[in-house]
Amino acid sequence: MKITHLADWHLTSSGNIASRFVMRDGVNLCLWDKIQSLRAICDYVAENDIDLVAIAGDLFDKANPENVAIKVAVEAVEKLSECAPVMIVRGNHDGKGSVASALSIFGSISRKHGIYVSDRPEIIPILSKQRKIQVFTLPYPRKSALYTVPQYKTLSPEELSRFVGFKMEEILSGFSAQLDRYALNVLVGHFTVTEGMYSPEQTVPPFDISIRKECLEKFDLVLLGHLHMPQEFYSGAIYRGGFGEEDTKAGFKVHEICPDGEVGWTRVEERFIELPARKYLTIRADEFLKDGAKMIEDAGPEAAI
Repeated sequence: MKITHLADWHLTSSGNIASRFVMRDGVNLCLWDKIQSLRAICDYVAENDIDLVAIAGDLFDKANPENVAIKVAVEAVEKLSECAPVMIVRGNHDGKGSVASALSIFGSISRKHGIYVSDRPEIIPILSKQRKIQVFTLPYPRKSALYTVPQYKTLSPEELSRFVGFKMEEILSGFSAQLDRYALNVLVGHFTVTEGMYSPEQTVPPFDISIRKECLEKFDLVLLGHLHMPQEFYSGAIYRGGFGEEDTKAGFKVHEICPDGEVGWTRVEERFIELPARKYLTIRADEFLKDGAKMIEDAGPEAAI
């Protein structure tokens, strides 16, 4: 069984490249870059017999994305769903799920087309190519909604984050009691695992919610979004966000899982597939004087320098 794991698209038509707003063929250049990455992802999924595509949140960069960003996301998700079921969870940048929210568009496409959108903790059984997958979802919580509840109004942001983290760990414990021993049990979520590493270019939410690693141990596979650097549990973003990420790879992961006897699963391989993301290159003054022309040539015409 092969599962493709990706996250953190952050689609928007107002993005910058090296602090500059640039257009190409009538499209914001930052969005254009992400379109190239999404095309590469769709091609890979079409060519590699994938059983499930998990998108772990933050398809969009803001709760009310522009129409062009919505169009790009819908086209990519529909293309992916032609090859395998697609599981999407809400991230902290995504909308609330109302009719005006971009994520509700995927809901209108309907699960009968193999597209599943989760904006709350839930268990979703998926049958892909006669293989049973039990998906547990844990989207990024809406802390702002809790402030409408009287008993939470007096909590400080730090206290509220600790409280929400505790409740999320309770949910994970409840999920662990509902594992299906005859299915592949996959957790798809958008949150921070304790000791996870943020990208230097990433805007960290104040008092971000953190979940202990040991809460994830019982799942066969844990696929998360929120941290933009590829690392354990995280695929990383599909683009580079700036010069702070010039040494960071942008891409997605593919997990190959095989049954281990009648019950249980063995992870055969985890591969990181690097995407053709725009390069960023910092050249110090002494480097430029010594070998600047060659460094610029080696970086290529599309590099941000």
